[in-house]
Amino acid sequence: DPVSGSTSLSDRLTRLARVTGELVDADSVQVVCDVVVTHGAEAVGAAVASMTLLCEDEQTLRLMALSGGLAGDEDAWSTFPVTARTPSAEVIRTGTRLVVSGPDLVARRFADMPRRGAHTVVALPLSTAGAVTGAIVLVFTDARHLDEAEVEFLDILARSCAQSIGRITAQQEAARQSAKLEFLAQAATELASSL
Repeated sequence: DPVSGSTSLSDRLTRLARVTGELVDADSVQVVCDVVVTHGAEAVGAAVASMTLLCEDEQTLRLMALSGGLAGDEDAWSTFPVTARTPSAEVIRTGTRLVVSGPDLVARRFADMPRRGAHTVVALPLSTAGAVTGAIVLVFTDARHLDEAEVEFLDILARSCAQSIGRITAQQEAARQSAKLEFLAQAATELASSL
């Protein structure tokens, strides 16, 4: 039914727009990750969603948030190598969005990913200033065709997420630098008064 299909797409896009709005208000990287995997997964109907960030060593990935996983998944996947055969690792290595459909193809391509009935996997790179810093992965357990508008909006969601993380990281760094300057100013004042 074209009317219910367009209503469903319209509803998903409205939910994704709300998620993007929540990202603007996020005040920590963890809040960004939680918003994306809970509300973002719900908005598109994903059975499992995860957000992974590249660690400073650029060889290790850290699972920041997971929705729809099984007990123990967060511990088992808390960190893993960037060379792992998983959607998030591949997207972080290549910087290219992935949409892979078909249970056999998903199983062959992502041999290290736990088997959970994944039928369609969407993996989105998080990029800022030309560098890939992480990935969002959405797993659907049914055959899922993503409309062009939905894929474009997911790309926008990933960019918004990356920008939010970049903004928060820059604010945290600015606060650290400000605290250092304040300390140095106080130390200089005390030193000058003792002379």
